[in-house]
Amino acid sequence: MEALLLAGGKAERLGEAAQGLPKPLVPVAGFPLAEYTVGRLVAAGVTRVIVACRAGQEQVFVNALTGLGAEIEGGRRGSSAWPRRRAAAGGIAAARRRSRARPER
Repeated sequence: MEALLLAGGKAERLGEAAQGLPKPLVPVAGFPLAEYTVGRLVAAGVTRVIVACRAGQEQVFVNALTGLGAEIEGGRRGSSAWPRRRAAAGGIAAARRRSRARPER
C-alpha cells in the first residue's frame, strides 16, 4: 500500500527553532514531526511513502525518513522554477504520476 505525505512548509515562523529544516522535519520531542506520521503509516500497512515537498528537498526527506519500515520517495521532480501558483498542486500531481497504484474511479 502507498501513501502520500504532504510535506510543504518552510518553517519561517518557527525561526531558529526550525534549525534551517523544512517544517515537517523539525524535531518534536526528539524526532522529526514527519517521522511520527511515517511510523503510523507503516503500522497501518503502508510500504511506500511518496513525500510531496518543495523542489530540491526530496533527498533531505529521503535521508531523514529512510529506515522507518517503508520505502521513502520524493514526490516532486523538476526545478524550483515552476510557477508559484502551481507549487502545491504540481507536487501532488507529480507524486500521483510517480505512484504505482492507480486511483479507483
